[in-house]
Amino acid sequence: MLHHCVSESEYRYICLGYLSGILDTHNVRPAEGIPKYFCSPKGIDALQLREIFMEYVGEDPRRLELAAASLALNAFRKAFPCN
Repeated sequence: MLHHCVSESEYRYICLGYLSGILDTHNVRPAEGIPKYFCSPKGIDALQLREIFMEYVGEDPRRLELAAASLALNAFRKAFPCN
């Protein structure tokens, strides 16, 4: 996934769609009785999600061993903690 996220070609849309899908899926959790893992602000866009994801991954290259979904959830949780 990372190679799509760093791309400036049309492949970056794979990353943007993936991260947006994680956010959308996460946002239906309360309707299913599942607590939120993070609390993102309304109006956040895919480019901002990519920036957060890339910053999180860049902080520790060992994180690349994790699945992309785990990376994204952890990045979003760090950026948008529920207080």
